[in-house]
Amino acid sequence: MRIAVYCSSSLAIDPKYIDLAHSLGAGIAARSWELVSGGGHVSAMGAVSRGARETGGKTIGVIPQRLVDIEFADKECDELHIVDSMRNRKAMIENLSDAFIALPGGIGTLEELFEIWVGRFLKFHNKPVIILDPYDLYAPLATLIDHLEEHGFVKPGQRELLHWAKSVDQALDIATNNSTNNSRNNSTNNSRNTSLKKSKIIPSANPKSRSKSPEDLKKGTKKKALRIRQGLRICQY
Repeated sequence: MRIAVYCSSSLAIDPKYIDLAHSLGAGIAARSWELVSGGGHVSAMGAVSRGARETGGKTIGVIPQRLVDIEFADKECDELHIVDSMRNRKAMIENLSDAFIALPGGIGTLEELFEIWVGRFLKFHNKPVIILDPYDLYAPLATLIDHLEEHGFVKPGQRELLHWAKSVDQALDIATNNSTNNSRNNSTNNSRNTSLKKSKIIPSANPKSRSKSPEDLKKGTKKKALRIRQGLRICQY
């Protein structure tokens, strides 16, 4: 099972949120699951990946080239997918993942959360969407959602598709209990994969990694190559 985590890259946040991200990454790995993240190495985004790797888990990052250019990328990821836009980044994270957990974050985290929540309601996917908020940072957001629902702007059934958790274990249990066997292969948003299929794989310089030959790639094994577990794979789109 793969869990996408939406979280902050801000350097100004309270260290407790960094610790929370690290604990979530460790919790994902402890269940032998894989982490999908935005591919950054700073703040909560870096901490969640470190937590997973330090617990023996696999990490998959998806990051736009522009952020790679400013040395934002987490090059310790087992797989690092480099895309050309934020939109393709979100689409790939959605397609790679079986559930989504939002940690406390800013406008980027909120934008990702709302898009994946709306996609769930519109049945572009049927994967669980979870907010992990032990410190009640999002309490005003919950109040706003209630207010919007009272005035008819949040439709019946929408609020129930957004799950709230107070602990790492609770969030991961929700992901387990609300996930389906659809996962990545049977997602109804396969049409969004079109722009992501053309890829070039740049092997890691790590001598322990095993690269696919150009002949293999020509035989249609690009997608399979992305899943190689040994060493970093940097994939450009």
